[in-house]
Amino acid sequence: MAFSPDGQRLVLGSADRTVQVWDATTGQQIRVWDHGFTAQSLAFRPDGRRIVSDSDDKTVRLWDADTGKPVGAPLTGHTGWVFSVAFGPDGKRIVFMTATEADGRAGRMSKPATLWGSAIQFMCMSPWTSDDLL
Repeated sequence: MAFSPDGQRLVLGSADRTVQVWDATTGQQIRVWDHGFTAQSLAFRPDGRRIVSDSDDKTVRLWDADTGKPVGAPLTGHTGWVFSVAFGPDGKRIVFMTATEADGRAGRMSKPATLWGSAIQFMCMSPWTSDDLL
């Protein structure tokens, strides 16, 4: 779950496979949409216009924060489930971490790549190295 940059909204992923946006002041639900799979982590872009989510289906997705509609196709090709996402401070990069199917822990580093033809870049980072396993 994450607060919007202005603190007015709260976004969370639910076990019922939805993404929910709540008014942080009144506690009223503003919007809900089907994610398809459980979103483990969500984050607002610094300008509040986009939400990034990860999922049990090994994807990272970008959403319009006002409408809940997807922005582009999901990022696919990860070898394990994605469990943490964040926007960079300038909103032009998304960082996410994945777990490999082999050991469920170590992620893989990938080269930054253009996300849906825009200025947003993505990378995948691992908190572990092979030395950590010794």
